Amino acid sequence: MTRRIEADLDVPIPERAELVIVGAGVMGLAIAYNLCKLGLTDIVILDKGYLAAGASGRNGGGIRQQWSTELHIRLMQESVKLCKRFAKELGVNIWFRQGGYLFLAHTREQLSRLERNLDLQRRCGVDTRMVDADEAQQIVPQLDTSTVLGAAYNPSDGILFPWPFLWGYAQGAAKLGAQLFTHTEVTAIDVESDGFRVHTPRGAVRAKRVLNACGAWSPAIAKMVGVDLPTYPISARLNRSNRSSVRWCHRCPPGCTAASRCAERSSAACPSPATAPPSRWDRGSSSPRPTPAS
Repeated sequence: MTRRIEADLDVPIPERAELVIVGAGVMGLAIAYNLCKLGLTDIVILDKGYLAAGASGRNGGGIRQQWSTELHIRLMQESVKLCKRFAKELGVNIWFRQGGYLFLAHTREQLSRLERNLDLQRRCGVDTRMVDADEAQQIVPQLDTSTVLGAAYNPSDGILFPWPFLWGYAQGAAKLGAQLFTHTEVTAIDVESDGFRVHTPRGAVRAKRVLNACGAWSPAIAKMVGVDLPTYPISARLNRSNRSSVRWCHRCPPGCTAASRCAERSSAACPSPATAPPSRWDRGSSSPRPTPAS
């Protein structure tokens, strides 16, 4: 059964559910999708904003395996595999391109840290290598290497476009039976003998379990049931050195080769050439991206 992503505040939420997930970011939606695949489809997902309104839609989309702990490295190795099969499995192109990650060292301390990390990454099967300033400039010709002592480079690291990542999981979960309600803020949670009662402006839903997937904003939800979480948001900024001339496809079919530098993007061969951002959905609309009703 295919559900739709519901933004109309006049539509009430269900009175009961097996699981309520608070937060429709990449974690909440991915959990919902994978639980549905395992057979748990009685899921209600609630989010106070539109899809991609939070941190999952405000990031650089980096998928890198260069980390300093084995846990993070193993996790990101699995993430690379997931990203490669995402379009085929969920029918949405996330424009995953593996152009590599280059970390620069400007001090001896930074260089030593990169070398220590490299040893661990190589033991985990990640093909990171140290490069000198000249090779770093060959990788990024515009790079000023006057103060660069060395760098770590892994060619299989990559980047993706985060919004389609959310749309794919949202649509995938909805097709399997989960119900997603955007613009639906959780205002209170009552702990009851047989579960929880989650209050929203649309009404209340009783659930056996509640999953808090609000990321850095999780403490506010946790506090509703008397739990203190030592989590807080940290602002970050991304700088872009030049304006890209690449034209992005708005909606590529599974298997489309336009995930990187698509030569077909400006030709009739491309199924849907468009200059990004192609629509109001991609400019942070106050409404969620629609999905077809069943």
